[in-house]
Amino acid sequence: METLELQDTYQQDSQQLRSPCATTGGAWLNELRGRALQRFAELGIPTVKQEAWRFTNLRALSREPHRLADTGNLEIDPAILDRWAVDEANNHRIVLVDGRFRQDLSNLDGLPDTVRFTHLAAEWARDPKFVESHLGRYAPFDGDALTALNTAFLQDGVVIRIGRDLRLTEPLHILYLSSGQQAKRVSHPRTLIVAESFSESVVVETYLAAGEAAYWTNAVTELVVEPGARVTHYLAEFENEHAHHIHTLAAVLDRDSYLESQNILMGAALARNNVRVAMNGAGAEAHINGLFLGHGNQHLDNDIVVDHRQPHCSSHQNFRGILDDKSHGVFGGRIVVREDAQKTDSSQSNRNLLLSDDARVDTKPQLEIYADDVKCAHGATTGQLAEDALFYLESRGVEPRDARDILVYAFAHEIIEQMKLLPLRKQLEAVLLDRFSKIRQLGE
Repeated sequence: METLELQDTYQQDSQQLRSPCATTGGAWLNELRGRALQRFAELGIPTVKQEAWRFTNLRALSREPHRLADTGNLEIDPAILDRWAVDEANNHRIVLVDGRFRQDLSNLDGLPDTVRFTHLAAEWARDPKFVESHLGRYAPFDGDALTALNTAFLQDGVVIRIGRDLRLTEPLHILYLSSGQQAKRVSHPRTLIVAESFSESVVVETYLAAGEAAYWTNAVTELVVEPGARVTHYLAEFENEHAHHIHTLAAVLDRDSYLESQNILMGAALARNNVRVAMNGAGAEAHINGLFLGHGNQHLDNDIVVDHRQPHCSSHQNFRGILDDKSHGVFGGRIVVREDAQKTDSSQSNRNLLLSDDARVDTKPQLEIYADDVKCAHGATTGQLAEDALFYLESRGVEPRDARDILVYAFAHEIIEQMKLLPLRKQLEAVLLDRFSKIRQLGE
């Protein structure tokens, strides 16, 4: 499809959101959407000619438009959601289906008064000034076409506000479910998280599908970590294997704040995970970890940018990829240390394991250092299972196929064991074991 025709289609769909019956937020939001749509029209879908997308081809998204999903009221089997619960009681869960809030599937009871965990339309009705002061401020779209498209179709989403000094011990679980009932449909989930000073919280974003149709999820999360606050954020991507999934986390860290970002890519035909962290306050600390597990023809891409703007900050990245069959993994990691960011301590590690001759990975570690008193390091390795380790296990009576699985599991587990949320760890371990059993069955 020609670019102009594609843009015309998105323009027509956006008019539905601007009508009085569909809009949320009135004139302010309509103006924001309009600017974002105009910017998307100028930028277009990214292509492999752009350095940031050199290894990830979005031709399928530019070939024809994906219309807005309209099945948000579809009946959903609660068992689909319960399987992915991150606490035994399913407390503090908000569910959106095809980007639409579902009260009947959510559980928002029992939270302290100083916590706001709700959907965007409700928060706008309650405190429009808060929404206006934060939404769209931390995920700029001037140079990001897909964030622009998400903003242009901003309709509903999730708002989290953790009050000052509050230590929230239970996780807040956001479950974005795609119905997967209609092909060539898209949803644009939007999440806003504001962790006020000296608060502590855990937020989990899980992306799932109820059906097997090909669809596109284009998600953006804005995260503000105020002075002294601590946030652990999990991205768990388990879309169906016909889907396209693009997620952008735009995080801003203030003085002496702490962010732990755990990223899991296991589903989708094509998944792209953008993590953008701005170290805006002295003494901020970020730990960004990830595991991507590909098989078949999956394409899994992590693109991480950490921008050190203030002194005495630290950031550490640790990503591992396991690629089988004809899958393709990509890791792009960029650390920027600005002139004023003296005493920066930053590291980056990407290790990849190829389980077949047809699997491949492209890795792009980058350092941009403009300060002279810093400690920065990066490294990337790609290889196959160590023959000596396989021989060691087999010499002690372990079957070759089991030896292979043991080593793969151990490689992945070094990331999983860093996750403090036990129910999520168990989910990931179950997916890994299921994937291994399928490998064994295919080989028999």
